[in-house]
Amino acid sequence: MKHLKKFKLYYLLAIVFFLASFRGDPGSGEALTYKVPFYIAFIQKVSIYIVILIMTLSLLFDKNKFRYQSYYKHSLFFFIFFLIMILSGGYSDDLFYRLIFSIITFLYFVKIVSRLELKYVVLFVCFAGFALSLVNFLCYFLFPSTIWNGRLFGVTSHPNFTGVAACISAIFSVYFLIYSRWKLKLLYLFMFAISISVCIFSGSRNSIISFVFAFLVYLFIKTKGFAPRVMLILVSILFILLLLNIDFSMSSLDYEGRGNTREGTWKSMSDAALELPIFGIGKSGASSNSYLFAVVASGILGFLFLMGSIVGHIKRLASSKIANNRYVPLFCMITAALFFAAIFEGFLLDQVGLPVFAYWLVLVVKTDNYNVNVKDEKRFFKMGY
Repeated sequence: MKHLKKFKLYYLLAIVFFLASFRGDPGSGEALTYKVPFYIAFIQKVSIYIVILIMTLSLLFDKNKFRYQSYYKHSLFFFIFFLIMILSGGYSDDLFYRLIFSIITFLYFVKIVSRLELKYVVLFVCFAGFALSLVNFLCYFLFPSTIWNGRLFGVTSHPNFTGVAACISAIFSVYFLIYSRWKLKLLYLFMFAISISVCIFSGSRNSIISFVFAFLVYLFIKTKGFAPRVMLILVSILFILLLLNIDFSMSSLDYEGRGNTREGTWKSMSDAALELPIFGIGKSGASSNSYLFAVVASGILGFLFLMGSIVGHIKRLASSKIANNRYVPLFCMITAALFFAAIFEGFLLDQVGLPVFAYWLVLVVKTDNYNVNVKDEKRFFKMGY
C-alpha cells in the first residue's frame, strides 16, 4: 500500500497513456470486417471518459503550489492552437466538451506531469506504450478481424495511428535498451521487438522511417566532431532518400480500396490552405498532414501558435546539455519521430492519443539540470541504470 500511495500519480499517468489510443469501430469506409471482442469494444467506448476522469481527479486532489517555468510557454502556445482550432469550427454539440477536454489536458500536463520525478515518468510511460503495443501485437495473432487489407488496425481506428503509437513505444524501449544495466537489456530488447513488429504489422512505412530518423538523430547527438557529423548527415540523407524511393509515392501510401486517399486529401488541403485564411474551418474529415491541416483547421493565426510551440521546443532541446540531463537524447528522439511522422499523419491535431500526449510530455518535462547519482539512487523495481 505504501508503494501504491507513493507512485499513484505515475500509475495513473501510465493508464492515461495506455488508454488514450483506444478507439471504436473505424467505420465501413476504412475496414469492412473490423471487429473486436466485446470487452475490448467496451474499453474503446469508455477509454476517453476514464482518461478525462483521471486527469480531472489528479487536478482536484493536487495540493501542490503551481510554479511557472519559462518553457511552459511552448505548451501554452500548443494549447492556444487547440482553442483556436476548436472555436474555428463554429458551434457544434460537442464544442463545450472539446473545450473542457483541452483545458483539462493542458492543466494536467503543466501542473501535474511537469513536477513528477522525471526518471519515473519516462519509465512508466515506456511501459504504458509497451502495454499498448503488446495488446495490438496479440490482436494480430488472436483476432484476425482487427486486420484489413493486410494491415493491423488493432484497438485503434487506423493502422497508421497504430504504427505511430508503436513507433513512440519503440523509441522508449530502445533508449532504455541502450542505457539500462546488462541484466535488463533482454527485457527492453523484447519490448522493442514487440513495438517494431506492430509497426511492421500495421503496414505503416511512415512509422518505421520515423523511428529510423529518430535513431539517426540520436547518433548525431552522440557523435563528436564536425567531420563525423557531416558524414553522418550525408549518409542519413542518402539512406532516407533510398527508403523514400522504395515504392513510397503519394499514391502508394494508401492501401487499395481506401475511400479518402492521402493524395486526394493533400490536394484538397493545399487548395484550402492557399487561400491563407485568418481563421480555419475546424478539425473535420481526414487530416493526413498535421502542418498543412493546421492551416486549414485553425487558419494562419492558429498555425502561428503551433509553429511557435514547435520552434520554441526545438530551440530548448538544442540548447540543452546532455551532461546536465541524461534524458535529453530520449526527448530529442521522440520529438524527431513526432515531427517527421506528422508530415504524413494528422495526430498533432488530435485531442487524445499516445502520440499527441507524447508531445505534451516533451513540452513540459525538464531538459536542464536533472541528474541522478546512479550508485546512490533507489531503483524502482530495480529497473535503474
